[in-house]
Amino acid sequence: MIGSLRGTLTERKPEGVIIDVGGVGYEVAMAPSVVENLSTGQGEVVISTHMQVWSEGMRLYGFPTSDERDLFRLLISAQGVGPKVGLAILSTLGSETVREAVRSEDVTTFTRVSGVGKKTAQRLILDLKGKLEASEANVVRGASRSSQLWEALAALGYRSNEIRPAVAAADPRSSFEDQLRAALRELAQ
Repeated sequence: MIGSLRGTLTERKPEGVIIDVGGVGYEVAMAPSVVENLSTGQGEVVISTHMQVWSEGMRLYGFPTSDERDLFRLLISAQGVGPKVGLAILSTLGSETVREAVRSEDVTTFTRVSGVGKKTAQRLILDLKGKLEASEANVVRGASRSSQLWEALAALGYRSNEIRPAVAAADPRSSFEDQLRAALRELAQ
């Protein structure tokens, strides 16, 4: 798999770019909004990529950050969402809006994207709800105490959108008990 590219941007098209890496031009499909932000002739560019392989061939999809690439991978894992629709969702809504729409189960937000109807939006939210929470938990679980705190608050019945700010409010250098107290104080507000 090709996870990222570092090279010279040689060509921009509305549907993507060509990046020269060591004399090989990689054609990368990207959202038009991302393509606009890349400029040719300004030295080296670095993009995170997702490589899609199927029976007819393969295609690279590019993103400005690995976080956005990972969200794209979650999107295309949902039933009825392919790479084209996944790029359209990220281009139209942006990663934070996508996350918030999934958390709040906001079907209307997804239907603003061309190619996403009400049924697809409902299925997308249903498919992504648990996957998104799990991926966010893994990010927060970077430190073992943080993961213990996350799991303790989840066991108490708190949801991801409540746990996230509570974990952030806890001092990672303090003991687990102090972190738990701080998190519970944050949740009580």
